Amino acid sequence: MTRTYNLPPISFSYNSIRQIFHISASGESVRIKFTNIYGTSDLQILSANIADSVSQGSGEIDLNTLIPLTFQGKESLIIPPGEEIYSDTFTYNLKALSEVAISIYFGNMPEEITGHSHSQTCAFLEKGNKINNKQFSKDIRVTHWYVLSTIEVSSIPRKNAVICFGDSITDGHGSTNDIQGRWTDYFAEKLNSNKETSEVAVVNEGIRGNQLTVHGLERYNKDVLSIKGATYIIVLFGVNDINSLNRTADEITIAYKKLIKKAHRNNMFIFGGTILPYGKNTPWTKERENVRKEVNNWIKKY
Repeated sequence: MTRTYNLPPISFSYNSIRQIFHISASGESVRIKFTNIYGTSDLQILSANIADSVSQGSGEIDLNTLIPLTFQGKESLIIPPGEEIYSDTFTYNLKALSEVAISIYFGNMPEEITGHSHSQTCAFLEKGNKINNKQFSKDIRVTHWYVLSTIEVSSIPRKNAVICFGDSITDGHGSTNDIQGRWTDYFAEKLNSNKETSEVAVVNEGIRGNQLTVHGLERYNKDVLSIKGATYIIVLFGVNDINSLNRTADEITIAYKKLIKKAHRNNMFIFGGTILPYGKNTPWTKERENVRKEVNNWIKKY
């Protein structure tokens, strides 16, 4: 989404950003998708690189691991409005459960910038071209991700992935910044600790405020079914449908059935998570609680 509150505190034009991302599974062949899907004009990247993050929340990188990114062999890139473009594929020793930093020096930027708000991970901004600096200043920080939508990793042998599809609970709302404490992060740790599942990557497709019967159905094809290497889907949706839209249990379960049918058509396993209690939140009512229980009973019996 792009809204006024998604905009950075300083202009991105001819300035730099360093963004930190948590890697769930190891790999060697990497490419990164840059997005201007909601932009209103061209987005210009003058240069970009990737490196290992030294420590959580520090903005510091290991310069020995730094690799410049290229786009069809060039270091600069212009992304037209409404489009997404991959970097060239490069070799990089990505380690499971590690953090990487992607630094970008921008040129001209659109007024509307594609971003993911409340990333629970600090990004660091600097004036001018500072992307090759070991340390970014902590003076200007935001808990947003901008213009990056995917870190795509491949390896030999091919690894499976599980997609966690949901709303703010999956997105990480309420978790402490910079410690990678979303439930999906703990899930990745659990998978990694088990020999039989250690090569399964976790893809977080949670967006806060999303409703299953609206956003979930709208973005399912693009954000779930189109992801390469994904075999499993975990769906954790529904509380916003009950609270914000007053959906009935039948309306919610019909939406679930649509996701299930498409998953099976794509030879994917799909698991439903029950809707969590929210009695201390408003606007909780007894009627809405009955809807939650009815949906959960359906999930457990289906």
